[in-house]
Amino acid sequence: MEKKCKRCSETKPIDNFRKYSLVCKDCVHKQDAEYRKVNKEKILTKNKEYYERNKEEILKKEKAYREQHADEIRLKDREKTKELAEKREIQFINCLDCGVSIEKTVYNKSFCESCSKKRNKQSAKRTYIKNSERETKRRKLEYQQNKEEIKDARKRYYYENKDDIAKKAHEEYLKNKPKYDLYHKEYRNKNKETITYKKKLYEQKTKNNVNKKIRKRISNSVYQAIKRNKSVKKGSILSKLPYTIQELRDHLEKQFEPWMNWDNWKQYNPKTWDDNDQSTWTWNIDHIEYQKDLLYDSMDHPNFLKCWDLSNLRPYNAKKNIIENKGRIICDV
Repeated sequence: MEKKCKRCSETKPIDNFRKYSLVCKDCVHKQDAEYRKVNKEKILTKNKEYYERNKEEILKKEKAYREQHADEIRLKDREKTKELAEKREIQFINCLDCGVSIEKTVYNKSFCESCSKKRNKQSAKRTYIKNSERETKRRKLEYQQNKEEIKDARKRYYYENKDDIAKKAHEEYLKNKPKYDLYHKEYRNKNKETITYKKKLYEQKTKNNVNKKIRKRISNSVYQAIKRNKSVKKGSILSKLPYTIQELRDHLEKQFEPWMNWDNWKQYNPKTWDDNDQSTWTWNIDHIEYQKDLLYDSMDHPNFLKCWDLSNLRPYNAKKNIIENKGRIICDV
């Protein structure tokens, strides 16, 4: 079936005509295009007015459409970017900050990756400073509403990434050591009373807590041993030892002599020591195979596990320990 167009007077298939229309689709499109050119501003104002009247409905429809056809939209976007990349000619430009030559793309307009990252950080800082009060209020509100969830999430993250956090903190400290030292010095001078008060509180807490006392002393001993080998202790001893502090405590208590207890776990003092009075005696956690013979520069070293293995640890008379270790470095706890 064919039909003659009234405007262009050409015979065309019936599919090229709208229902009951005597003008073909091509002529209609041409007429619409000419109308849009002439009445461009009028159409824009009408569209704006319509959008403002039906803004909520339009946005809802658009959102629903995006949710329903999310995968199709992503595929179309990828295809478009591929087509643009194929058509695009490779051009090189110099970074405006550092002057390095880089390939020009849609994403890097005038800067290389490192410079753009720096700029992004700086702009983020500026925006944070501008909106700091509003941001702090928002964060406080969010924290108050989800206090327990946020605390649990923070705890989980800390215990999962404990070693990495400690490593990063130590690296940052080494980078900015003079700055941190100055800050700590000033803080100590300003807050002497609060520091002494907190120290006393901590001592009172740990005084009766044997497990904390054991952990603190062993940690200090490991730190000193690694420091002697010109290295740095990284991470917690609990993550490297194959036993818990409670298991170590039980192991030592099994080997206690009748006079031994956790109150007389101290270093040897010749002024107070009396060979005839057991109440003046003290004891140490002794290494059966000496620490000097098992040197280690990190907690990952095989000698560390040999040195601090349960089979190598025992409670031992502090005076005997000093006499037997003459000419050696005393490393016992």
